[in-house]
Amino acid sequence: MIRVKDIANMVGVSPTTVSNVIHGNTRRVSQETAQKISSILDEVGYIPNMGARLLSQNTSHIIGLVIGFDYLHGENAMQDPFVSTFVGQISSEIENAGYYMMIIRGDDCRKVAEVTSRWNVDGLIVLGWTEKSHKTLKKMLKKPTVAIDTYVSDPELVVNVGTDDFDGAYQLGKYWADHGFRKTLFLTENTAEMDQCRFAGFQRAMTEAFGERLILLSARKEVRRLQYDELLPRFREAGSLAFISDYLAIDAVDYFIDKGVRVPEDISITGFDDTFYAELIRPRLTTVQQNIGLKASTAMQLLLRLINREKLPEEERNIKIAVQLVVRESV
Repeated sequence: MIRVKDIANMVGVSPTTVSNVIHGNTRRVSQETAQKISSILDEVGYIPNMGARLLSQNTSHIIGLVIGFDYLHGENAMQDPFVSTFVGQISSEIENAGYYMMIIRGDDCRKVAEVTSRWNVDGLIVLGWTEKSHKTLKKMLKKPTVAIDTYVSDPELVVNVGTDDFDGAYQLGKYWADHGFRKTLFLTENTAEMDQCRFAGFQRAMTEAFGERLILLSARKEVRRLQYDELLPRFREAGSLAFISDYLAIDAVDYFIDKGVRVPEDISITGFDDTFYAELIRPRLTTVQQNIGLKASTAMQLLLRLINREKLPEEERNIKIAVQLVVRESV
C-alpha cells in the first residue's frame, strides 16, 4: 500500500503537506501543488487510514444507525421490508452528506453508548426505541440524536421523525366503511404506541365500538398460523381484514392461498406501509403509503443541524410525515 511519505517524495513536498491535502486543509498549500497531489492520489487509488484520521480529527464522519430490535414478526429485523427499505434510504442520505454509516443493533442503551463513544460517532439515528430508552441513553451519552417512529411526550428529550399513523389508519377505516364493510377485523402484534395509534384512527373512521374486533397476533409465524386456523371461520364471516403492516397482510395472503381462500373474492385485505412487496403480491395490496425516503432525508437533515449545534424550534422536534391511501386489488 502506498504511503503518504511515498506521495510526498513523488511531489517533492513534506508528508504534512500531503496529509493536509488529503484532509482538505489546503489554505497553506498552493493550488498547483494541491492539484498535483490530488492527481497522484487519484492515479494510485490512495485510501486514507481511518484510524489515523480518527486520531487526527475531532470528527469521525460516522453516523450510527441504531436498529432498536433484533427480531420482527419472528424473523431477523433486517429482513423486514420496512426496515430494509429504511436502511437503504438512510444509507444513501448519510453517504451523500459525506459521512459513513455504522449499524448498531438492539435496545441495550449501555452497548449503544459504549460503541458510540469508542468510535467517536458524530451522531445517531435511532429506529424503534421507546421514549424511556432515549431518556436512559441521554443520561449516558451527549450526542446529537434523531429518533425514528418514537412516540414522544416531551419534544425536548429527543428530536423525532415519525409517520402520521392515526390519519393513515383513519383513511383506511373510512375506505372500509365507504365500501360497506362493517365487520372488519383489525389485526396487530401488540397494542402499544404505533399499533395503538393506528387502531385508534381506524376505530374513529369506522364509527363503531369495536369491542372484540381487535385481534392480537403472535410475532412467531408458526403460532400465528395456528391462530389463523382457529380464526378462519370468523375471518370468513367478517369478510374483511385490516392488518397493521404489509408484512402481516402478505403473510396472511400466503396462508389463505394454502387454504383455498380467495382474496378478495372470499376475504378482502389491507396492509400499512406500502413497501415494494405490496405491488409484487397477487392480488396487489391495498395499503397506506408512508414516504420512507422523505422520512430518511428529513431525519438526516435534522441530525446535521444538531451536529452543527443548531437549536431546533419546537415544531421541528416532532415531525409526522403525511401518508396516503393506495387502492389496488385486495379489496
